[in-house]
Amino acid sequence: MKGIVIHHQNGIRRAIEGKATQGRLSVRPIVAVAPPRGKTAARPLCFVFYEDGRVIAKSSRVLLTSGRRYPGVEHWFVLPEGVRPSTPADPQYAPAAF
Repeated sequence: MKGIVIHHQNGIRRAIEGKATQGRLSVRPIVAVAPPRGKTAARPLCFVFYEDGRVIAKSSRVLLTSGRRYPGVEHWFVLPEGVRPSTPADPQYAPAAF
């Protein structure tokens, strides 16, 4: 199974091959300037996520993973701009208690 899933603050959008989807999703990285010849581009300034040509999310902080059950599915997590994500390597990491 192949496809893309975008997790953003207003919900989840998915376009998965073989399933009924809401629309056509695409991701475009935005870079400040084109790199000089022979050089590779620097890290993108932000990523813009589109659904049928409309912008649904934009952020400079994203996390890209592949699916566990279906490795061909990309999961893009759009993170808030001002909040730093906690990771187990972070000394201030404290998982939420449920």
